[in-house]
This record gives sequence, structure tokens and C-alpha cells, in this order.
Amino acid sequence: MKLKKLVKKYTPSPDKASNTSVLRYIRAFLLGQNIWHLNRRSIAGAVFIGIFCAMLPIPGQMLVAAAMALLFRAHLPLSLACTWITNPLTYAPIYYFTYRVGLHITGQPEMHHHTFEITAFYENFYALLIPLLAGSITTGLIFGSFGYAAVRFYWRIAVLKNWDKRRLRNRHLRNRFRKRKAEKRP
Repeated sequence: MKLKKLVKKYTPSPDKASNTSVLRYIRAFLLGQNIWHLNRRSIAGAVFIGIFCAMLPIPGQMLVAAAMALLFRAHLPLSLACTWITNPLTYAPIYYFTYRVGLHITGQPEMHHHTFEITAFYENFYALLIPLLAGSITTGLIFGSFGYAAVRFYWRIAVLKNWDKRRLRNRHLRNRFRKRKAEKRP
């Protein structure tokens, strides 16, 4: 399975991660959880959590993703990596999109201010915040669900392909065995 090998390649081992100076205080908690296993449930859950947290316009998205991964027993490193969908290059377009979605959901009119004064921003902070939060949560749930479904679908297709390969290989081996057995008969 290519996805599993890719994730495993870039994921630190649980022992190595828990021995870092920052995480040594919660080592027992990290090692005792099922957050390092690579299976379709933990990978799909990690993608959902990472995408959902990436859409939230808050500082500390990775901390929220880590807490959710621990709570829901999703793959911790992958959930942290998925939060980097929003990064310094993508903040503006993503949050503008979520703001527009929030305006549509809340029914509020768009605010048109042609001045870039900090006082105007703080005066209208709550008028901007409500559509931004509504849009962020909605898009996080939608895109996270798409990511979850895509991982589950990809995993299922990969399993079916592996079953087909195994079935063909076994059929070929049975046929070779039967030929050898037939050749040995007098």
C-alpha cells in the first residue's frame, strides 16, 4: 500500500518522538495511545482533524489538532501535518474564501472599507469575526469530510487491488503446482 509506506517513511517512531525534550512530560500518554498505528481509521481521522483545524482562523492550530488526535485516537503526526494546508502563503485566499462562505451562511452584507486603518478594523472586528468563524467551521467540516471519504475510498481501492493481485498470484501458483503434479504421473 503506497499511502501507508509514504506516511510510515516520514513519521517518527513513537519512542523517538516521546524522548524529545518537549514531549517527555507526557511520554506515558503518548506511548499508551493508539495514535501511531497506520490503519484506515486512524489515517482518515487524522486527515479530517488536520483539515478541520487548518480551516480554523486561530493561533495554535497544531495544538488543537494534537488534542483532537489524542482524543479521537487518530494518527498524531499526520493530523499535525495536515494543518499546514494553511500556511503563510495560503492564509489570505483560504480565509477570504471562508469569510465569503460565512457571509452567505449568516446572511450578513459584505463590509466595504477602503481605508486600512487599524481603528476601523477593531471597530468592525465582531462584524468580521462571526462570518469568518461560521465559514471556517462549515468549510472545515465539508473539506474535512471530503478528505476523510477520499482516504477511506483510496484505502478500499488499494485493498481490492491487493486482493486481486493475491488471487491472481495464487491461481498462477495452483496452476504451476497442478502442471508439475501432472508431469510426475506416469
